Amino acid sequence: MLCRWDVKAYDIGLLTASLDYVLDLMGFESRFERPARLYLKVLVLKEVCKASLRYAESLSKTHLGVRIPKSTLYYWEVRHGDVVEGC
Repeated sequence: MLCRWDVKAYDIGLLTASLDYVLDLMGFESRFERPARLYLKVLVLKEVCKASLRYAESLSKTHLGVRIPKSTLYYWEVRHGDVVEGC
């Protein structure tokens, strides 16, 4: 466990790599247009950076190369919370 003042705790590359590893272990598959792991990554980035939905939209474009609208992120955050919690 990293201390909160450790620089590696905020490394987005390390975060996405470890999230990929965890999702691969769980065998999480998607039945949606885009992979569900993409939505999960953006929502985890949003929560780690303590960002708004609008800022999370730009984070997805910057770090993952795909723009996900804030309305879609809100939908995943509210409607599919049980899918995320079930993981």
